[in-house]
Amino acid sequence: QFDLEQADLSKDVRLQVIDLTGSVVIDREIGVVLGSNRLEISIGKLEQGMYLIRLTNGKTIHQGRFLKARP
Repeated sequence: QFDLEQADLSKDVRLQVIDLTGSVVIDREIGVVLGSNRLEISIGKLEQGMYLIRLTNGKTIHQGRFLKARP
């Protein structure tokens, strides 16, 4: 899970998790509200490694990275 606190993302956003080869491994539409949100995604089936997480609402893109370690 992660916290998202962005004033410019509201309503529906697209959440994508992308591996280092550029493949989209998770692609979901998520409803958020203006302000602070707590989002949960299941990464249990992902292989170990570094991933890019991308949130877009059609005009704004926010990106970050996370490391999936051993289960």
